Amino acid sequence: MKLFTFRSMMRSALLAACIGSVFTIATAQAAPDTLYQVSTLQTLSQGHFDSSISFKNLRKKGDFGVGALDKLDGELILLDGKGWQARFDGKVVQVKDKDKLPFAVVTHFRPSLKKRVNSRLEYKGLVQELNELLPTRNAPVAIKVHGRFSVLKARSVAGQQRPYSTLAEAVKKQVEWQWEDIEGTMVGFRFPQFLSGVNLADYHFHFIADDKTRGGHVLDAVIRNATIELSVLRKFEMDLPTTQEFDQRNLD
Repeated sequence: MKLFTFRSMMRSALLAACIGSVFTIATAQAAPDTLYQVSTLQTLSQGHFDSSISFKNLRKKGDFGVGALDKLDGELILLDGKGWQARFDGKVVQVKDKDKLPFAVVTHFRPSLKKRVNSRLEYKGLVQELNELLPTRNAPVAIKVHGRFSVLKARSVAGQQRPYSTLAEAVKKQVEWQWEDIEGTMVGFRFPQFLSGVNLADYHFHFIADDKTRGGHVLDAVIRNATIELSVLRKFEMDLPTTQEFDQRNLD
């Protein structure tokens, strides 16, 4: 009888430990302060435009973010769990689970700071406002800015063909748009200087209109009645490309 009781207690303790471990792991994977990145900006800049991840798998890592579609075919805007592709021809289409990406930065967006700004802000003024709001300059920060834009200037890039050029060469042929009096959201991040090369050590935004008809990489903006939300990201997870081409690149 005593042996049965001891074994039962051991089984119960082991089961409780396993349940606790599973819960801890699940919580860590779903942590809202985790940034997930596919590849590096330096890799993309050198012309590594072939896909590394499907959108279906990317969405498991976050509901908010930016990126590029396969072969640099348009700009990704991930907002509220849905992905949008701002294409070179000006159309915005919803990203499918099977679509693939060479580069992306996403997180589960859970803002810890929110501020309403009723004054008119040009892009430079918006950056100054963000600099004053930053809880820290030493960690990546996810940023969401929604409002009515007096002016929004954006761009997109066409899909590239092999042999790929550099990113700088590809964007020389970008298409730019300027819209006026448009409501929408800027989705983006700010990275600290010590992560330069891994990502842009500055602000980086993509835009999507509320009606999902216009979007792209933000070049300039004038906003009024802005709502700014920030989320500091203390954990960083990255997947690097697994191709031979990546392994042989000089990224120093």
